[in-house]
Amino acid sequence: MGYNKDEKGCRRMTEHAYREFEASALYCARCRRAVAVRKKLLLILPTGAQYDYVCQECGSPVGSKLDQDPTEFRRTARAAGPPPLPTGPPRRRPL
Repeated sequence: MGYNKDEKGCRRMTEHAYREFEASALYCARCRRAVAVRKKLLLILPTGAQYDYVCQECGSPVGSKLDQDPTEFRRTARAAGPPPLPTGPPRRRPL
């Protein structure tokens, strides 16, 4: 976490510390209380990834999050491409 001093010399957290939140507990309508949640990858888009938050007790969806970081898409797009060509001397065929 980053801290900056303001004009009075007090330490304050910088804005970038609050850009990404991860939910650890959300309200579940089925359980009728706040419960711990699991973050489940739902969809990978060119603009980012969509996650679902699921109740750990009953398994019902309780929320979602759209991550604006496209690196996950680029990583999966690279993996889905053709394999790299082999380098080095050619292999011999058995007779």
